[in-house]
Formats: sequence, structure tokens, C-alpha cells
Amino acid sequence: MTQTPSPSGDAVWTVVHAGSPADIALGVRRLVEPAVWQGLNGGSAEIETASLAVNMVPAGSHFISGMTDQSPSNIRRLAAAWFSDNFQFYVLLIVSLMGVFAVWLGLAIPRKGVRSDQ
Repeated sequence: MTQTPSPSGDAVWTVVHAGSPADIALGVRRLVEPAVWQGLNGGSAEIETASLAVNMVPAGSHFISGMTDQSPSNIRRLAAAWFSDNFQFYVLLIVSLMGVFAVWLGLAIPRKGVRSDQ
């Protein structure tokens, strides 16, 4: 598998090649295993047929493509991808929101008091 910029420079091409369709299926199954997938950072990956060992070659250069689709669903996907890479911020955001809710609840309940029907 090799990832390279497209000739126009506005996308990335991922090329997977093997000797047979069975080898491609076996290689792709190996590449999408979580332990292997997390180690892929662009560049190339080569799988040995006998042992299924993965050899990775880092990318020579990195680039960030501009965002062309600014629809709400794409921005949601981008935010989800960012939060999955930076989960510490997600945890901090959730804990902060829970704290804000707790403070609001603590202030709102004493003001309303306890109601009874008697």
C-alpha cells in the first residue's frame, strides 16, 4: 500500500497492489487491524506474505489539503476525527460540561425549594 498526492495535488491516492485478489484481501484485513492501522501515517506499508509482518516506510513529506466540503455533516466528521485523535480534550469538555450542569443545578434547586401538595 502506498499513499501519494494526486497529480492535481488536491487529494491523496491510496494504491494497494498484490500478486492476486486473495493476497489483496488478506493484506487489507491485516492493514485494518487496530494495532496496525494506528501505526500507518502515510507513506508506504508492505506485508510479508508468509508471516503477515508489516514493514512501514514513513512519508517523505506531509501536506494538509484545504477543506472544500463545508456541509454540516462533513464538519461533524472532521470534529469527530479531531476528537478521536485528541481524546483528552473531549474528556475535558465532557467533565467541564458536567461541572457547569452541577453548578447550575446546585444554584437552581435551592431557589425553587421543595413543593408539597399539603
